[in-house]
Amino acid sequence: MKQTLKKHERLKSYIRIRELFEKGEKFRAGSFLVYFISREVNSPELQMGVSVGSRYFKKAVDRNLLKRRTREAYRLQKQGLIEAVEKSKKGMDVFFVFVHQEMQQYEEVFKDMKQAIDQLIKKIEHGTSR
Repeated sequence: MKQTLKKHERLKSYIRIRELFEKGEKFRAGSFLVYFISREVNSPELQMGVSVGSRYFKKAVDRNLLKRRTREAYRLQKQGLIEAVEKSKKGMDVFFVFVHQEMQQYEEVFKDMKQAIDQLIKKIEHGTSR
């Protein structure tokens, strides 16, 4: 299977992002604060978003680099999460907020993303998501 991250897989809707932060659940996984919410849909879909705050990274070039690293780590590891979402027959929105105060290399971001995805899969399988 091709490992891509297409436009329809990205969470862009202001309304859904706001709902995710207000009503969704969250947990910490390494460098990420992960927000997620399940929703009833006709066909299971998974959408994701990424944020890196300007509080610790004043330069946009640093924030953009961390967002690219995060999206790449997600793209390469998302298959297990997609399978869990399809098995649950629900849709899911996920938002990764980078909260570490220092720049991280790709390997560290990759490891933290694996931890976050594994925790999401466990929450889906155990039915703790809404």
